[in-house]
Amino acid sequence: MFGIRIRRLPRIIRGDKITLRLYRLNDLPALHRCSRSVDTTPGLHAFGRSTGNLWSFKRWIGRTFQVLYLIIDHEASHAARIAGYIGLYDIRLGEDLSLSIGIFDPQHRGIGLGRKAMEHLLQALANCGAARTIQVEIAHSHVQSLAFFKQLGFDIRRQSERALLMTKTVCEDH
Repeated sequence: MFGIRIRRLPRIIRGDKITLRLYRLNDLPALHRCSRSVDTTPGLHAFGRSTGNLWSFKRWIGRTFQVLYLIIDHEASHAARIAGYIGLYDIRLGEDLSLSIGIFDPQHRGIGLGRKAMEHLLQALANCGAARTIQVEIAHSHVQSLAFFKQLGFDIRRQSERALLMTKTVCEDH
């Protein structure tokens, strides 16, 4: 009808031993506790940047991310727990979006949680036609993050003094 296409981001994305689900208000206390332990190395959108009281933290999330997925790990001691997040921002539906990812506990980094979560999210975004291009901004000093996104098929699009902009095309035609 009139050439308008509806694109809806999935509320829940289930994968191999992980689930991505949209952040809910009742997640806020646990998310706030997790964020206090985050070092700010994963990228420029450091999740732990604003860890004041719960209300200011909620406001910060709302201003920073248009969509926030929680990475729920089902393998950790046979109990589901929040392992990290993927935040989407600068969303232009059907065109492009930017993202930030973080795994909270340093002991759980480098074991594939982030990779699984990103692979499932990229597939879901391609399937629903939410974006053609995904981009991420990474500080030059974050060598592990650069390698992570290169392995996921992201290419360097642009460089500035402090960061690289990496992009990946997930959907050619909608």
